[in-house]
Amino acid sequence: MEASHTLQKRETEPNPFIRPPSSTSAPRGERPFPRHQPVFQHSSLDTPEQTCQKKSCPQKVILKPLQKTLQLLSALPADLSSMKKHVSFLPSGMTLIRPKPSPVLIGLGGVCGILTSMLVTGCVTPASLPALVAPIGASSVLVFALPASPLASPRAVIGGNMISAMVGVLVSLVVSNPMPAAGLAVGLAILVMSLTRTLHPPGGAAALTSVLMHPSSAGLGAAFLFPIVPVGLNSVLLVGVGVAFHHLTGHTYPHQALPAPPQKTGVQREDILAALSKTDEAFDIEVDDLERLLVLAESHAHQRQAPPPRPAAAAQ
Repeated sequence: MEASHTLQKRETEPNPFIRPPSSTSAPRGERPFPRHQPVFQHSSLDTPEQTCQKKSCPQKVILKPLQKTLQLLSALPADLSSMKKHVSFLPSGMTLIRPKPSPVLIGLGGVCGILTSMLVTGCVTPASLPALVAPIGASSVLVFALPASPLASPRAVIGGNMISAMVGVLVSLVVSNPMPAAGLAVGLAILVMSLTRTLHPPGGAAALTSVLMHPSSAGLGAAFLFPIVPVGLNSVLLVGVGVAFHHLTGHTYPHQALPAPPQKTGVQREDILAALSKTDEAFDIEVDDLERLLVLAESHAHQRQAPPPRPAAAAQ
């Protein structure tokens, strides 16, 4: 009985959160609740189209942007391969000349190159020397990811690593302190690679490895064998795997430059050399630098082909 009496009392008590429709003023001491205002009103005789024309209908506000979005999506090509006409993911000033292998294939090529170099070299390397050296990892990045770079050519990979390793061995035999020997070996390796046109960035690491490993501790024979095995053999095997990989993926390695078109502007080798003499920067295939270089070369060619000035007429 008490429970039913309590339930009836709760039903008869007014809810403080609901304002009675007949009340026009709030009790004294209480803040009146704001009167609910409908978003839009329309009579029962109006159609939905007429209602939306009278006031801003929520359906119209939502559906109009949605229709525009659907129109934009329908305008996009169905083939995702042609999306490059609409979306550019390259930085400004760069152009995608030709498609290259996917990063997954490049990674698989690096795996094959390193494993082949390590397994084959390990079969012929003496126990006192390692089967794989760290600079080969950096060389694999150039061979598989940047095969068109001059730094990734077989001449640079094989010659740069072997020459730098030999420089490091000679420096370690002359200078016993590893601190000055490390800097001297890297500096001389850069100099020798530049003179022999075998510049290869991992070659600096090969020279440093020769100093830090100090293969002469195992004997002079092992010291002079280090640039050949494992460094030279690792480099040769890596280049061989790179040639096979790029052949299977439809690319060319070693990179072969396209034949130069016939000279229509008259730019010759001396014009290029003259333009290089006017600049003090080392160009690395940047679009802005290349454009400036060609402008200077064409300007010099125009001056060279211009007719000589006529001598002034003798005064009578």
